[in-house]
Parts: sequence; C-alpha cells; structure tokens
Amino acid sequence: MATSSPPQDEELIASMTKYMETCMSGHDPSHNPTHVHRVVSLAHRIYASELALHPETASNKYNKTIITLSALLHDIGDHKYLPKETNNLAATDPKQ
Repeated sequence: MATSSPPQDEELIASMTKYMETCMSGHDPSHNPTHVHRVVSLAHRIYASELALHPETASNKYNKTIITLSALLHDIGDHKYLPKETNNLAATDPKQ
C-alpha cells in the first residue's frame, strides 16, 4: 500500500499544484493541467507497484513527495511553452 506524504509536504504539494495549474492552464491538451495530473497519477501507480514488489526496501529507496513534485513540475520551464523573450535569454546564457 502506498504511503502518504507528511502533512508539511502536503502543503508544499498543494502549493505546487496551484502553481502548475497557473503555469499550464493556457496550454493545449498535450501539456495542460489534465496531462500533468495524469502523469502524477501514473507516477503514484508506479510507486505503489514498487512498494508492493519490494516492501522491504522500496519505502527506503523512494520518496513519495519527490515523486509527486517531479511529476507535477516536469513540464514547467519547457522551452516550447516559455515566452519568446525567455527563450532568447536562455539561448544566449553561456551557462546552458
């Protein structure tokens, strides 16, 4: 059975969910909030499967909060959805 995140992490997840929805709400269905929520759901299913397959080690190897945040934010900053000014700055940044 998948464990839940600690209460303080739940607040962070709720905050990042709102942030993601704000950032992604204007995008086409391939990258809108519904897509992101599907990714989160799939990530949680994979996590639950790992816990079921390896109950003795999986809970020490995987952090549900990190899995959730990674899935929630996986498309944030995608160059295809950034304003052109941001893309131009990124293209000229020597650190990238």
